[in-house]
Amino acid sequence: MLTLEAVDSMEMYVATIKENIVINQPVAKNENVMLQVESSNLLVLDILQEFIEVEINFASSTGSEVMNSVIVLSIIEGFVLLATFILSKRIKHSLTKNVEMPLNELMEMSDQISKGHLNYRVSIPPITELAALSNQMNGMAENLNVLLEENAKKQYHLAQSEMRVLQAQITPHFIYNSLDAILALAEQGDMAAVQKMTYSLSDFFRISLSKGRDWITLEKEIKHISDYLLILKMRYGDMLTYDISVSEELHSYTILKMLLQPVVENAVYHGTKAVRRVGLITVTAYQEDDMLCFSIADNGKGVPPEKLAEIRAELNKGVETDFREGYGLYNVNKRLLLYYGEKARLTFDSQLNHGTTVTIRVPLHELDQEGGIN
Repeated sequence: MLTLEAVDSMEMYVATIKENIVINQPVAKNENVMLQVESSNLLVLDILQEFIEVEINFASSTGSEVMNSVIVLSIIEGFVLLATFILSKRIKHSLTKNVEMPLNELMEMSDQISKGHLNYRVSIPPITELAALSNQMNGMAENLNVLLEENAKKQYHLAQSEMRVLQAQITPHFIYNSLDAILALAEQGDMAAVQKMTYSLSDFFRISLSKGRDWITLEKEIKHISDYLLILKMRYGDMLTYDISVSEELHSYTILKMLLQPVVENAVYHGTKAVRRVGLITVTAYQEDDMLCFSIADNGKGVPPEKLAEIRAELNKGVETDFREGYGLYNVNKRLLLYYGEKARLTFDSQLNHGTTVTIRVPLHELDQEGGIN
């Protein structure tokens, strides 16, 4: 403001000098005006010097602020670097805890399971993908446990069934009665009948053993029940007849040994033997799609409806049945499920005083070159 006022004063003084010259005022008067002009110039110079000094001081102050700003920014950068370092450490710790450790646990679990420690389990991590994998691994171990328990239970039932099968294969009264019949035929001098019955009895036990094999051809299984029925026929005479109808095309298929004989034995001893009329046992085999089907029927006494319901309920127990009586039928049903699985089926139909029919359905199998099944 002072500078502007000084400039205005100088302009006024210059105008006064011009006016004095025009009106021919004395020089002395203009000299006085010039003195005032010089005074104004000095004032302007003083003001300009003060302004320059202020500007210089301001520039110096600004430089200090810039330096301070640089220092502050450096400090902030240091804090940022420190925070970044701390954050990276925490992230590394988090990754170690949430990713690396769960992966190590999963690897340890795989190692423990491979060593047979199926009760080993891993904790569930918070990461979704690893949580799903951990759940699947725990579920797999649990399923393995269940499968092993089921297999152990299956083997127990299988061993129990096989023991009863062996008991059924060599039934003492059947052997004694057969030998008694052979002796009686020999005493009668019927050597042809003795020879025929002896051969049948020999074949019967040979097929029963089958060199320890569980699977035999259908042809041998049919021969097995043929020998059995022939021996009974020679013992009971005209009171027992039988008919076996099996196409030769089915002979090469493989079935579980001793699958039909226990059912035929039930038909004779619990069916036809309990009636006064001539007993008839009918055995039929046929193919139905990919299943091999057998029908064993008798014209015996049958069973009443309440007994039929009881038998069917026991059969529905599958491998859990304890077959306290009539174990031949229940044992066959159990062995069917153990060897063939759920595709196999045994059904029992009966009508009082008319007879009983047992139907067995099993998947088709053939022997391979090593004597196993395909």
